[in-house]
Amino acid sequence: MPTSYIEVSINVLAYHSWEKAPDHRIYLRPSHQHNFKITARCGIVELDRQIEFHDLRDFLVKSSPENSFDSMSCEQIAKGYYDRLRKILPKTPISIVVDEGDDVRGKYGDVVA
Repeated sequence: MPTSYIEVSINVLAYHSWEKAPDHRIYLRPSHQHNFKITARCGIVELDRQIEFHDLRDFLVKSSPENSFDSMSCEQIAKGYYDRLRKILPKTPISIVVDEGDDVRGKYGDVVA
């Protein structure tokens, strides 16, 4: 059975750190910058703007920090966006991907095609 979804991505230039990084990853302990790519995927049933792309993008932008995710991992960042989006779309399948570049990413959410 086919499934449909919409997907929106934004870029967030911000810092994060991993204070408890093991010694072989010590370079991750201090705050360091990434151009995080935040992608939200929402399952839909109606194909005519059930969720408007621009509204979803605006929500992601407004939910983003000004310059830091503190010590959050990509998975924790994804869960934060998921939790905020879940409040306004309580019955919609949602998946969030946080990509910090170089093809490394964390994901959180419902399975959406």
